[in-house]
This record gives sequence, C-alpha cells and structure tokens, in this order.
Amino acid sequence: MKSAAATIRRYAVLSIHTAVTSQLRKWSRTPYGKRPMPNMSRRALIAGFGQGALALWASSCASNQRPTRPPSFVVILGDFMGYSDIEPYGAKDIRTPNLTRLASQGVRFSDAYATAPICTPSRAALLTGRYQQRYGVESNIGVRGTKGLPGSEATVAALLKRSGYRTAMVGKWHLGSGPEFGPSAHGFDQSLAFHDWSIDYFSHREPTTGKPGLYRNDELTEIPGYTTDIFTDSACSFIDASSANPFFLYVAYNAALPPAQPPNRPDDIRATGPGPAPRDRWDGDGAYTRADYAGTVEALDAGIGRILDALDRNHIADETLVVFAYDHGGVEPARLAPLSGGFSQLLEGGIRVPLILRWPQSLPAGQVSQQPTSLLDLTPTMLSAAGAPTASGRALDGIDLAPILRGTAQHPERAFFWRHRWFPSRDSVEFVKAVRRGRWKYLGDRGGLLEKEPEMLFDLQVDISEQHNVAQQHPDIVRELSEAIAEWESRIASGRAV
Repeated sequence: MKSAAATIRRYAVLSIHTAVTSQLRKWSRTPYGKRPMPNMSRRALIAGFGQGALALWASSCASNQRPTRPPSFVVILGDFMGYSDIEPYGAKDIRTPNLTRLASQGVRFSDAYATAPICTPSRAALLTGRYQQRYGVESNIGVRGTKGLPGSEATVAALLKRSGYRTAMVGKWHLGSGPEFGPSAHGFDQSLAFHDWSIDYFSHREPTTGKPGLYRNDELTEIPGYTTDIFTDSACSFIDASSANPFFLYVAYNAALPPAQPPNRPDDIRATGPGPAPRDRWDGDGAYTRADYAGTVEALDAGIGRILDALDRNHIADETLVVFAYDHGGVEPARLAPLSGGFSQLLEGGIRVPLILRWPQSLPAGQVSQQPTSLLDLTPTMLSAAGAPTASGRALDGIDLAPILRGTAQHPERAFFWRHRWFPSRDSVEFVKAVRRGRWKYLGDRGGLLEKEPEMLFDLQVDISEQHNVAQQHPDIVRELSEAIAEWESRIASGRAV
C-alpha cells in the first residue's frame, strides 16, 4: 500500500508541475522585449491543479487503506530437535526450505534461549512471559496428574483474548490434563491437543498409558492420519476462518519427538495399547534412525509451509508476526554441533534454541541478531504489538523485542537465569543453576548433576562448545555470577521483577 500511495503522490506533483511548466514554456518563447508577465490560462491552471488535488486525495486514501487493526500472531514450536537440524542453522542432510524462507524474510537469532531444558517449564514460561519458578512449574507434568499451570497465571492467549483476539492452539499442551489446567482454562477459544509428553504419530495413543490421547476442546476425539498433517490442517482451517480479525495461533508440533515416525510408514505403530508403549520401540537406543528423524523434521517443515501459504492466500502475511522456535534441545540422533549437552542439561545444547521472527510490516528482513534473547521475550513483544495490557500485579520477565530489531531502541544488557530441578533419588530434590551475562556463563551445582566440577565458567565468545572451564582463572566473575543467581532467586521468591 505504501508504494501505491507514493506513486499517486508522484503523479499529483507531476500534474501540477506539468500545468505550470507548460504555461512557462509558452511565455519563454515570446521575444524578450514583447514578453508580458506570465498569464496562465485559467482553464489550464484549473485542469492542472484539479488533477493534482485529485491525485493527492487518492494518495491519502491509498495510505489510509493500510490495515489499522492489531497484528495477528502465529507461534510455532518444534520439539526435541538439535540446534543445527534446520537449514537456517546449518543442517546439511535435512531439507527445510520453508524455514529457510521464513528466516530470509525475517530475523534469525543466534543466541536465543529457552528457560528450561525440558518441556513443561519451558512452555509455561513462553506462554506467560514469566520465569516458571514464580509459580512452581519446574519439572515435567505427568499425564492424568493433578498438577498443571495454575489458573492464577495469565497466558498471552488469555490476555490477547481480553483485547478481542480469537485464540487457538494445536499440538502438544503438556501443561496439565485436568479441565482446570487445559487450553480452555488458559484463554484458548479452541484447541486440538494432546497432554502426554509425546504421542504416536499414527495411532495417536499416549506412550505413558497406551490410551487414545487426542482431544478437541478438552473432549477425546479420533481423527485418522499423521499428526503433523492433522495439526497443520487444524491450524490452516483456523487461519481461513479467522483472517478477518486479529488472532493468536499456537502450533506446538510433536515433531520431532520420539519415536520420530516419518510420514511414509503408516503401518509403523509404536503405541497400540492397552498399557504403556515399550521403551525399546519408543525412545530406547535404536528406536529410530537419523533418516527417520530427518523425515519427521522435513514433514514439519512442509506443515510450516502450508501455514505460511494460508497467511498468503488470506492476504494477511504482512500484518502477521510468525515465530518459530524449539522448547529445548534434543539428543542423538539430533545434532546440536557446535553446542555440547542436550535435553535436560543446562549446557548450551539443552537450552540454546533456534528463534526466527517474521513480521514484514514491522521488522527487517534477512537480519541475523547475535544479541542474547529469551523465549520470555515473546509474550511482552506480542502484547506490546497488540496494545494489550499485562495482567495486574504480574511482573513480566521478558522485554519487547520489536523496537530493538527496528533499530529505534538499544538492546539492554541483562542476565538470563536457569534453575533445573532433578531427582537423584525418591527422597531428594536437587537443582543445577546457571546464568549467562554477556560473554560469560556460570553453572553451579549442589547435587552432583554436573559431571565435571561443581562450579563451571565458560567464555561463550571463544568457547561456544563449553569445553574449557575457566572458573579458577576468574574467581571474581564466578563470585559475581553466583551472587547474581542468589539475588535472582530472592526476587523470584518475593514476586519482584527480575
């Protein structure tokens, strides 16, 4: 629209200029001694200025045709994947042309972080914009359990819904399976979800129980097909039905969770019921190959392409912020190089994740940001773009990224914190903690989860693979960062902003 308005404005100026210069040329051809003062015909002036005024009015109309409604949002998550398993982040044996297109049209972050190396806490923080430690969601929630994301926590879906947005989620929920914890209780108008940590891609049964696990609006449902296609179909249908108004769509694919079933083997059922799926055919050694995993990721990319196409055909791609990220890192056969560690670890491979933002109307294209960023930033970025208020009395822990990416604000110096709960025995709970500030990353451990030393310090600027512990060389930095974690925990416990 901007280019059309500019073209019309240029025509307006040209019309006025032509009327004036035409009269001046006639005057200039008259011999100098007989040349009267310019006397443009009234008819010529009216015609010229009339055309110019009409064009300027059309220019104003064209400018005003740009949508004034708030942007829509599509947040897409991959699961249990390696940092370098998509082409924008270096994949060589997996083809992801749609994610490549998304990155070329938006901003790709090299140093983006999840708040946890496991599913439930990471997803809770993403949807609330608040560290999960604030409301006690620090470990994965079991299916059919009695725990979940508290109703006192307002998700971005709930806050946008209050501002008139339509909201929907498809895919993995994993934030509690009771009606008080499900998508409907947290601001989603509609959902097609599963609640276990994974699901069979073909039978749609839970690995934990062997029972059917697909729910539409909290009611058990049966839909034949491959989960990636089913979730994509639902997402595209929602976009088609909602494109006239602003919406929030959360697409949490089960790809590429174990058992990483590619779409070309529909008879390869792993969860048949009754009873739990056998571990050796689900996520045990050799349960699936790198080729299986690659096929699963490529099917995910194809689904993302269909979602982008749905935005295009509804003519809302320019005004829609599309986000792609993982909730955490994976394990073999996923590839995380050059990162070390992986799922359930606070080394970079467990918490550093791809993050791509595309919003043609507002963000630059083809940009790579090396500024450390958190998935906590997504909720405040979307709320700010929508003009939606935050929940009263609830401090958000992220920041609005949009003005920074546009270049109208400076990226603030800040620290990123982690506290990962684990269970060394039935009777004890321990934590490993970490903080990144600038180039430095510190890990501290009281329970023996760290295999090397109880305190580790890495200079990520020169050691992204975290192979060289320099804690002994920099005791002052170790002390500062250890104290920063203690201060963060104090602020979290008291409800203060970080």
